[in-house]
Amino acid sequence: MFIKNWFYLKKDAPGIQKDTISNTADTYLNIVDVDSPNSGNIISVDNFAEILPPGPAGPEGIQGPVGPPGPVGPAGLNWQGSWVSGTSYVADDAVGYDGASWFCILATSGTTTPDLDTTHWALLASQGAVGPQGPQGPTGPQGPQGTSGTSNTLTTTGTGGASTLVSGVINIPVYQTQISHLEWNNTDKTIWNNGQNNLNSNTSFGRIALVSNINGYDNTAFGSGSLNSNTNGNGNTAIGVSALISNTTSSGNTAIGSNSLATNTGANNVAVGMSSMSNLTTGQQNTAIGTFANQSSLVGIANTAVGYNSLGNDVTGSGNTAVGSSTSSGGYTGCTILGAGATATANNQFVVGSTSYNAGTVTTETPASTTRTWTVRVNGVNYKIPMYVA
Repeated sequence: MFIKNWFYLKKDAPGIQKDTISNTADTYLNIVDVDSPNSGNIISVDNFAEILPPGPAGPEGIQGPVGPPGPVGPAGLNWQGSWVSGTSYVADDAVGYDGASWFCILATSGTTTPDLDTTHWALLASQGAVGPQGPQGPTGPQGPQGTSGTSNTLTTTGTGGASTLVSGVINIPVYQTQISHLEWNNTDKTIWNNGQNNLNSNTSFGRIALVSNINGYDNTAFGSGSLNSNTNGNGNTAIGVSALISNTTSSGNTAIGSNSLATNTGANNVAVGMSSMSNLTTGQQNTAIGTFANQSSLVGIANTAVGYNSLGNDVTGSGNTAVGSSTSSGGYTGCTILGAGATATANNQFVVGSTSYNAGTVTTETPASTTRTWTVRVNGVNYKIPMYVA
């Protein structure tokens, strides 16, 4: 503060003496003792109160006037319970949804849930975390024993309809009378289907198998369409899809393999293998074993073909025997043909091997250049058979 004066407290001097000094740094009280009337210890005003005892407390002042009202606080939330789709909500409405609470920030009556509608809703408090699993409780006491059940007897009624329970007897219908051509024997555990017209010597299994049968008997058909057209043929066996599918009245045929003897109307033929003798029509007493064996023959009689595609390309020809893949009678009759690719060139030939697959070795003997021998091995021994070029 700005100081201009000195103040003196002098013994035997009345009041406070004032003097002006040149030091203007502060204001001081000069405490002067008797022996030094013109000087004393200088004590600053800030420290002066520290060496004086405190005075008594003053009286309480009067109460001041009431201050002006403060500003209005923010509005609270209006709890509306659980959120309901399509309900109208306004700002500051609060709802509960999915374990959390939400408050409306913009009026809405929409159907979007609060957790997905950030335009109209804000999260107030999220759902708390799942607490730890509590300890397993003690095992409860054993319950009382239940009453004994009623004993029932299982019987069959022999008629169709629903199963019934009458007076402790369970009646299970036997559907034999519902499907008359399906039969079984409970003693020997067998079951069979008698096919169309329920001739008890026929057996058929498969979609439309033996479906056209009228009076034919002793027929067996296994496979979709097998013996499909058979009406009066007897003693036929067809196993495979469409096996003997066109047979109508012929008897004694055996076809094993898909499409085997498919167009056959002849009798006493045996075909084993897919599409074996598949194009045979009126031919009889033929035997074909192997896929596509004798497949192109139409009216051949008494042919025997063993091997893949054996006699497969022969349309005509009868009384031939061929063993080996892709053998051919050339349409001739009475030939015996052995070896893969072997082909007859005339009736009644004995053909062994082919230019592609040799059967044995033919060598020229010396000194006679026209003499040839055919070496064959019989029982482990080589033999030479004289050969002459025709």
